[in-house]
Amino acid sequence: MSTDERPLVLYVDDEAPNRLTFSYLFEDDLRVVTLGSGEEALAQLDELQPALLVADQRMPGMSGSELCGHVRERRPDTIRVILTAYADLDAAVAAINRGAVHAYLQKPYADDALRARLNDALNLWRARREVAELEARVLAEVPVRMARLAGVEIAHELSNVLTSLGLSAQVLDEELHRLRTQASSPAMSGAIERSLDRSQQIITGVEQLIGFTTRLRAESVRREACDAGKVARSTLRLLESQIRPVGAGVLFVGAGVPKVAIAQSSLGQALINLVLNAVHALERAGRRDGRIELHVEVRGDEVCVQIVDDGPGIPPQHLEHLFDRGFSTGGNGLGLNLTRRLLEEVDGRIEVESEPGRTVLSLFLPPA
Repeated sequence: MSTDERPLVLYVDDEAPNRLTFSYLFEDDLRVVTLGSGEEALAQLDELQPALLVADQRMPGMSGSELCGHVRERRPDTIRVILTAYADLDAAVAAINRGAVHAYLQKPYADDALRARLNDALNLWRARREVAELEARVLAEVPVRMARLAGVEIAHELSNVLTSLGLSAQVLDEELHRLRTQASSPAMSGAIERSLDRSQQIITGVEQLIGFTTRLRAESVRREACDAGKVARSTLRLLESQIRPVGAGVLFVGAGVPKVAIAQSSLGQALINLVLNAVHALERAGRRDGRIELHVEVRGDEVCVQIVDDGPGIPPQHLEHLFDRGFSTGGNGLGLNLTRRLLEEVDGRIEVESEPGRTVLSLFLPPA
């Protein structure tokens, strides 16, 4: 068994010189396996578990787009890229429209262009895996008493978000279908289809959030180590579709930050709550150019994770009630009461500072 932990890239091409060239170009940087047909690739798919599939479109027997369609059904997490000659461009665009292919690159390709496309695809694979791992740990590790107190509240609030997003997506879907009928080229039609696919991905992501909050089950808090910077990065990626309409999310991680003594799922749940609160504050202010920052740094003998937004601020009369159970300022954000309880389970704490134009929530956590 290989001990190489790098993600595997599977290259499929019926021409041996092309396979040798691909291996020569990328074997120093990537873990590469090359095969000569789609049939071979499917036979070894479960054993190889590739992060990325690169397939030549024109092959005897199974074409590259057909192979990508089968891989999509069996291993949907595998990112799929087609190499295609200009004569086969229509087939590549059709494969993208069916959702079977992430991207295509025309042949003959420039080495740098192919390298950049592979790096982009692998970065997407890594980002999806981080988000999936965070969600899985949240599902598995949120304590039962936190779930009983907050499960219904979380599911209800996220259902509100899903309803709003669903209505917006329906309007967008209708507009995109209208534009598709007016598309002047296959490339334009493909771009519109990809936009339709992305809107469905957003809805699917929110549905997953709803699903895991309603499936929370009993499990006690475990004192374990997690990387706060990694959790913060995954949180921003997970909530990217909610943040984008109100502005931008930015992450700053200081040097030498140790791991913190909290379950990754608990810290992830806390950050999701607080970032959503910042999003809703910017929404209520009608902002489209807002900024939500996550800072992770060492403060004395603790690790501090800060959520900073440039929204309207919290009214002074509300500050003293922020941690009261059930308190709300009228938005869809989740309460700070749950967040404080999650932190207290591991001897952490939360502090709030707010003025017009700036709100800072600071989570202080003990190092592992």
